[in-house]
Amino acid sequence: MNLIFGLAPNESQTGDGGLDGRGKFLNEVEGFEYRGVLAQVKSGTFTTDSVRAFARTIEAPDNRSVAGVFLTMEPNATTGMKAEAAKLGAFRLVGSSREYPRFSFWSIEEHFAGRTPDLPPLADPLTGKERRTFLETPTLLERAGETEDAGEVREPTAEYDTGRPARLDFAP
Repeated sequence: MNLIFGLAPNESQTGDGGLDGRGKFLNEVEGFEYRGVLAQVKSGTFTTDSVRAFARTIEAPDNRSVAGVFLTMEPNATTGMKAEAAKLGAFRLVGSSREYPRFSFWSIEEHFAGRTPDLPPLADPLTGKERRTFLETPTLLERAGETEDAGEVREPTAEYDTGRPARLDFAP
């Protein structure tokens, strides 16, 4: 679940209808009043019936979802499973012509091959905002309205720089 940025694991492990995670698209979706995406993880073999059941879960109004990702260990969806998934159709973000499938298969094997699920950008599950890289994240000083002086060099003080490794002593 954590391999796809924007999906958060489902906290409830019972009575969750087989849902293992949820996420939310950053942008509005044409024809839908909500922006949710669901995830289900299958560690072993799965059947066309399990694909059908997840498709019904995606379409259920109380889940407020547009799309779903079916995560597996290996990319072994059959032609029949792919046909069931394709029945859900596709969606577009408002103002975009690109279509995304409402039901996607994605495997751990594909992750290690560098492929990602066919989804638009997802919101950060903690902030609800666009993902930021470490380099884009403002420092505490920048957030406080101050800037660091890049040219300033501080000399080490004898108090902290003794030239020997610090020793922790836990004896009384």
